[in-house]
Amino acid sequence: MAKYKYTKKKGLEQDEINRYKDFGKLIGPVEKAKKRLHQPLYRDPRFFIGLLALLLIAYLVWSQVEKEKQEETQPKQELLR
Repeated sequence: MAKYKYTKKKGLEQDEINRYKDFGKLIGPVEKAKKRLHQPLYRDPRFFIGLLALLLIAYLVWSQVEKEKQEETQPKQELLR
């Protein structure tokens, strides 16, 4: 079995400690997420564009179904004449 050498650092250097003291870097994304939660959905551009696209697709499907219904009823009316 191989022997491993392990050296333990006695303490951290001051610049290494200061590097991890940047709480703005830690809190920044949290604050941004909290702000986003309080923003209404209709003011979010991605959500608004997605909603418009969904409504457009629903309208196009509905209009196509209505056209097919009219085409089905027209031949029946011509046969009755």
